[in-house]
Amino acid sequence: ATLKQVGAFWKTRNSEVASKSCGQSFKGAAALLEAGGDKDKQMAAMKMIGGGCKGCHDAHRVKISDTENEIK
Repeated sequence: ATLKQVGAFWKTRNSEVASKSCGQSFKGAAALLEAGGDKDKQMAAMKMIGGGCKGCHDAHRVKISDTENEIK
């Protein structure tokens, strides 16, 4: 549900980076559902999700304090 909200948020801003990142995170989430109890598959899926999040955060987030970030 959160990824759908994030995807909708960035769709209105026409960000190619965010669209690609959300797509990677969606694929990772689907892979995580399919992984079942397989720890290796779970870890690979989590890396996909994290990589998608990181790509967007690196491009669209600026640190304003130790505890706060702002969308750029």
